[in-house]
Amino acid sequence: MNIVNEATLPDPVELVRQAVKADLDSAVLKERRFDVAKNSIEWCTSHRYLNASDPLWPRQIEMLARFFEDVCYFCSDTDYVHNVLVDDSVGNVMDRFCLLEHGVCPRCQRNRLEMLQEWQRDPRYVKYHAWDSSVNLRGVPPNEFCGIWGQRSGKSFAVATFFWTYILHRYLAIPNVPAYYRLASNTVLEAVFVAPVKEQVKTYMWLPFFHVYDASPWFREYVDHLKSEEGKIGIPLYHRSVESLAFPSKRLAVYMKAANSGTLRGGTRIWATLDELGWFSATEDGKKRAGIKDGTEVFTSLNRSLRTVRTRANKRRSQLSDHDVLDAYMFCISSPSSVNDPIEQRAAIASKTPRMMHTRYATWEVNPEEDEETIREEEGSDEVKFKRDYCAQPPRAASPFIAQSPLLQQLVDHEQTTRKLFVYEVAAQVEHDTGITLLRPTLKRRAADKITPRVLTVDNGEKQNSFSVCMASYYPEHDGILLEEFLEVAPYRHHQVDLQWCYDELVLGLVNTFNVVAVYYDRWESSYAVRDLRTNHHIDAERYSLKWKDFDQFREDLRGSKIWFPVPECDPEELLQTNNLVER
Repeated sequence: MNIVNEATLPDPVELVRQAVKADLDSAVLKERRFDVAKNSIEWCTSHRYLNASDPLWPRQIEMLARFFEDVCYFCSDTDYVHNVLVDDSVGNVMDRFCLLEHGVCPRCQRNRLEMLQEWQRDPRYVKYHAWDSSVNLRGVPPNEFCGIWGQRSGKSFAVATFFWTYILHRYLAIPNVPAYYRLASNTVLEAVFVAPVKEQVKTYMWLPFFHVYDASPWFREYVDHLKSEEGKIGIPLYHRSVESLAFPSKRLAVYMKAANSGTLRGGTRIWATLDELGWFSATEDGKKRAGIKDGTEVFTSLNRSLRTVRTRANKRRSQLSDHDVLDAYMFCISSPSSVNDPIEQRAAIASKTPRMMHTRYATWEVNPEEDEETIREEEGSDEVKFKRDYCAQPPRAASPFIAQSPLLQQLVDHEQTTRKLFVYEVAAQVEHDTGITLLRPTLKRRAADKITPRVLTVDNGEKQNSFSVCMASYYPEHDGILLEEFLEVAPYRHHQVDLQWCYDELVLGLVNTFNVVAVYYDRWESSYAVRDLRTNHHIDAERYSLKWKDFDQFREDLRGSKIWFPVPECDPEELLQTNNLVER
């Protein structure tokens, strides 16, 4: 086993910079032209180009053709193109696709831009696309892929070996890269593969890429030519390490990184892929990954690094009418961890982002070698995990504190909670001396009851968190606790809670209206209230900070039907639509 010291590996970006400083002309190879595939499908299937040992699956053909807009929607079986039969033969799939050749349909002669613009005006278009009404369609191909696919669907492999190699070979075939994008001659362009941990990106993306890269006749011929030219000009034209590739004459550095790397910001990139974006911050058991950057933060950094090339590609389209221009691409692929994970956040805005191709498939909807019944038999009875991992249907949280929504629904006592014990309103009052707007809740109606013993719990949020009150009583029918009423005052921009008002008008108002035998406060900003309740109102008042054992006990009491709730103002499902923010 060879142990690689990462600290000794050369920086591919710096290698390209050194070549630029050595006056390497970016067009040094312009005398040798390398053929490019007519389209992404020919690249993947032809023995001249990628010559992959793994044949394309029907769904992969669909994804390639639709993402690169390599299919003519007027000369193909349009219904089939948008939903191929997963177990169909490749020959039958290809019979139903009319593929463009270098961006032009061989049958109707429309180029890609003309075809897309006409297709978006076609009445059939809305059958396959549901854009938000605010979207202004421009008739250009996507440059972001958001794939939420089940495990074992081959998503990482497909992106690394098919999508990326097609883009790379076309990029390397550009005679003069700076001139193509109208960039400064010393601009270094980057392509990066990212996953939560380096071993993951290496195993599932980088090594599969290297495998097909080494086997490809096109790349072998290209690299052989670079090595031959190196001896003639005395400047390195190609460098390879276990974690990177450098093509100095093309101003390109290709490498892999872990999400905890501090070098993801900045740079000018033509490609970025985020593997398992839905799991960047959480492991399968719900614990946070130490030192891993938030997936949304990583996405934002990388997406911004694509802006320069995307802008120049748009100019080539508009100014030069280039219908086959290379863009800068973002690929986000993952199975989901929860409804609020980073890749689900991207999917949520897909209808407003026409340059994003968003797809969601169960494992067997992509991989023809898998079937639902067999996987279900092998995976056991955990339906939530089965839907998450193989159906690409996210649970409410990566590690929910309470996973079963029926548990909450059955603990709502409708008869006991038909009457409101109090009604409140929140008013905003501007303090003229400070200019601060204070939020002040006022009790508007109270169903006075000085008989039933009750307990108040208070959380003194002021600026960043809500001020909240819960009133509870003993529930003899179930030998448990009935949480009768809740109150919340939520601060927002330029508005904060008036805590003194909340105590004087709200807490004391409830104490004077009901038989409150105890009040419990969180520790923050509660000393005065606790002391006043004890001294002047003879109430058993305490400050208490919750510990994890209290949360465990709360959950056990819920399972034991010892805690009951009033009728919620929203569907109980909505209460569970939030990721767990507390480490287990």
